[in-house]
Amino acid sequence: MIILVEDNVETLSTTIINEGLRQGVPSVIVPFTIPNPMEPAQFYRYRKLNQVDDVLSRFVVRLFPKWRYRLDGKDLIRVPGFTALALEALGQSSPAPWVLNRGRAAKIALDSESQRDRYLQLGFPASQLAVVGDIHSASLYRAATNRAQLRLELMARYNFVPDRPLILCGFPPDQFGGEDCQFEFSSYDTLSNAWIESFRSLGGRANVLIRPHPRTSADRLSSFVAENIRCSMQPTAELIPLCDLYVASISATIRWAVACGVPVINYDTYRYRYEDYEGVGGITHVELLSDFRVQLNRFVDDNSFAECVTRKQREVMHRWGILDDNLSRRFAALVNDVTEGARSHPESG
Repeated sequence: MIILVEDNVETLSTTIINEGLRQGVPSVIVPFTIPNPMEPAQFYRYRKLNQVDDVLSRFVVRLFPKWRYRLDGKDLIRVPGFTALALEALGQSSPAPWVLNRGRAAKIALDSESQRDRYLQLGFPASQLAVVGDIHSASLYRAATNRAQLRLELMARYNFVPDRPLILCGFPPDQFGGEDCQFEFSSYDTLSNAWIESFRSLGGRANVLIRPHPRTSADRLSSFVAENIRCSMQPTAELIPLCDLYVASISATIRWAVACGVPVINYDTYRYRYEDYEGVGGITHVELLSDFRVQLNRFVDDNSFAECVTRKQREVMHRWGILDDNLSRRFAALVNDVTEGARSHPESG
């Protein structure tokens, strides 16, 4: 069996899945993020090679409409026209190139019923989907189960005042550098300063723990350490169950906070406006620095508001994750199911 973290038509993953299938070797995808066609569209909206503005790209999207995505009145193509034609000619295409994981994997191992609903909305066949839990569910479960003790240890480790609210921030990565970026800030340094100053302004009313994005050097943020602010490289899944509020920017880690019943401020600082978490009552969505600061202060200063958003999050948490230590058992059962199915119904190449 082949195990992959994604089926992405831009990489060899799609070819690996397709060729494995031809040889009777099934694939299982264990996703690390949420599929959203808007994400690649936003990323490529200004990239020359992804514009439908030449004879070849127009021919491709007319012949294969699935390669086209319309964003703000502009037609985009998922990969350059010559690449799309080659993939079609070689039988290495996808039924929906703009939708991550929408291919021929035998199963997609999902973390929650909420994600299953999302995949169904995107057109995935129900038979391809299996809810087994998040790969980090054991870490989340252990931290949630031992929250009181682990929280005290964390407070002591970072010299935090124990009776203050703990705000965990999954700090956004540097996504500047694209053409004509229409972001709120002019540079990543400006963005970083604005976020940190928002936390610094809370003063002695809250403890703030910054978890840098994996693509961001911890040294880049270490200079922002203050009396109420610390940086940590401890895994995010171990920290989320211990905090009172999680702050992030359109991150896939937000779903871990929902699964743990932890309220979230989703500060869409790059203004991508994805809809992954729309309608979740315990998530507050903002895209302006002024609104971000208002919501931070409101959570810290208004106990009734903090209790309300926490309660709303706990009402839906069970649909957003499985918090236990039985993932390995469920995944093993999925593997057996897939491999037995492959032996029973081998596909000839």
